[in-house]
Amino acid sequence: MSLTIPSNQLVEANDDVAVTCTGTYEKTDVGENIQVTISDLSLSGADAEFYEVKPPENIIGSITPAKIDGTVEITGTPQFDQKLTAVYKGNAGESVTFQWKRGEEEIVNAVGEIYTAVKEDIGQNISVTVTGTGNYEGSVISEGIKIEKADKAAPDEKDAKIDYGQEVVTDYYPDTNHIMEFSNTDDESATAVDELALTPGDDP
Repeated sequence: MSLTIPSNQLVEANDDVAVTCTGTYEKTDVGENIQVTISDLSLSGADAEFYEVKPPENIIGSITPAKIDGTVEITGTPQFDQKLTAVYKGNAGESVTFQWKRGEEEIVNAVGEIYTAVKEDIGQNISVTVTGTGNYEGSVISEGIKIEKADKAAPDEKDAKIDYGQEVVTDYYPDTNHIMEFSNTDDESATAVDELALTPGDDP
């Protein structure tokens, strides 16, 4: 911070004189009309001995937010029901918030560093935006990742559940010489729904 010699103090043309000082804000948070205390006021230059300067009174200033300039990436398995973590790498002391998005839309209440993928995310691109808050501003956004269906194996034959009326697919079990039908409609799992006592080649 520097001061200019007041206009009511005459300075001879071509005189070599300069004023330096230190200004300290009364507060360190972002804001306007913040009182500034002047210290270490001094004159320098070849002609400084011919001048004097007094600290000005009622100096005020403003503190603006610093911009964040870090990066953010998503870690974790991009599948249904899996936890995803937003890893932000920025400067020490930065205060930031997180907002997860499905495509271009913000996901309601998904505002933490960790997000668990839900059914609506399957086939969609998920990203996270990091935004500065408090004494920081600006935003950075991660690359989007596509959420896939979960890798869940069908249950054993002994765990089969009877549930008629659903779209099904069939699979043959040579050990038992049975054909099993599996639900394939919920995008989440495969559930055995019917045991058919047929031999290979028969039409269920």
